[in-house]
Amino acid sequence: GHQGRIDDFRLPMSIPTIHDGNNNIVVTMQGGGVHTVYLNKGQYANGQALAAEIQERLRNAAPGNWNASYDVQKLELYVSCSNNFWFTGGTWMSRLL
Repeated sequence: GHQGRIDDFRLPMSIPTIHDGNNNIVVTMQGGGVHTVYLNKGQYANGQALAAEIQERLRNAAPGNWNASYDVQKLELYVSCSNNFWFTGGTWMSRLL
């Protein structure tokens, strides 16, 4: 069969208020390992602030070199990791997908 690899994740978004009902992201790593990260609650000032929060949380919870950035022209959030990964759930991710 064929296999694929995700090197980057990109999606258009608005900046929501993060609260208890939508503050977690579930990441599954290739080869095993499921990690849940919780974002700080509150209203983020801009996309860059939210991207920095996501990057910090992923770096502290899941293996690999995580990077997150926000393109203000395209209104898109980019997340990448040196290891293969999938966003497999979470209350925050379910609102975006």
